[in-house]
Amino acid sequence: MSKRKSGSRPAKSKPSAKSKSQSAERARRPAVAPSESGTSRTWLIGGLVVVVLIAIGVVIVLLQTSASTPSAPAPATNYLVGSAQSCAGDSAFVSTLGFSQRSALDTRAKFVRGAALRELDQNGNIVRSYEHPSWSMAGYLGSFQRDEFGNIYLVPTPFINILDNPPEKANIIYRIDSETGEMSPLVDLPPLGPLAPENPFGLLDITYDCDTHSLYASSVMGSTYGTVAGSIFQVDPQTGEVRDRLDRVDAFGIGVFNGLSGKRLYFGLARTPEIYSVALDDTGAFTDDIRLETVLTDVETFANEHASSITFHGPAQLVIKMEQFDFNLVSPTEHLTTYLSYTYNADADTWDLMSSQKVSE
Repeated sequence: MSKRKSGSRPAKSKPSAKSKSQSAERARRPAVAPSESGTSRTWLIGGLVVVVLIAIGVVIVLLQTSASTPSAPAPATNYLVGSAQSCAGDSAFVSTLGFSQRSALDTRAKFVRGAALRELDQNGNIVRSYEHPSWSMAGYLGSFQRDEFGNIYLVPTPFINILDNPPEKANIIYRIDSETGEMSPLVDLPPLGPLAPENPFGLLDITYDCDTHSLYASSVMGSTYGTVAGSIFQVDPQTGEVRDRLDRVDAFGIGVFNGLSGKRLYFGLARTPEIYSVALDDTGAFTDDIRLETVLTDVETFANEHASSITFHGPAQLVIKMEQFDFNLVSPTEHLTTYLSYTYNADADTWDLMSSQKVSE
């Protein structure tokens, strides 16, 4: 595990008057900036094909209840050590449609505009599909997560061009109701500044914390080549209220893990191959405790690869998906993706690299 001090950090700011009951706003901090060693000059913020070209074998299976997390020691906050997203529940509309447990939601832009429900056979082949009329309302979609009730939360992702995904709508989180299967906007998240003409991207990733019932979403809306204006938001999944936000950080993949020292949100930078984490309090709000977890140039990856996905499995496994991407929207082509697998070192509260694998997708 590579660890070093960072000379710059994201800015923590409170959302609005709705959170006046929380503590006073903390002092603002400078943005997380690229490190000088190995820094790429390419502006790396794009969700584009990176997020949406998900292999059908790894999309979320909607009807199969998540496996229970093995017992583990309790961290300082009394949460079980491990993934904070293991509570994902069944989506009731799937069984109402008569689809079996071998069903998955597909947001791969090469195959569907919006989302499609796929039923799979034992070999993983698609045997039938369903698309609710509302699922195409947001154009192309990318990352998504479920809560314990089976509601599905999704973010839009431009594909090839912005005709179906106008930049002014790039910061909207959408919600598919577990019972009805209908998709509707949950919240249009406020950026730090105005839209940048050269930046068609907004939300890049989304995750859910079962313990605090919080949605987290990373956005780069308003960022430019020379200005970091992105934010990570904490959102109430029922009302869409912004509970808290971490500002001036362009984050790509995000995920929440309960370690022995407490709950932390991990985020990969969209500009450089680095993984940071920020400690969360008992309400899921951001604290001032931000640390650099690892520099991904320490392992063999392709040039310009960055963490587009951060996924925790059980009490001790972390999988980071690394992908090549740049400023431009590009046509889909077969490309190699790097998957890095880590195991949790509870004694040091760090992650040890176990393996890396390159997969053609």
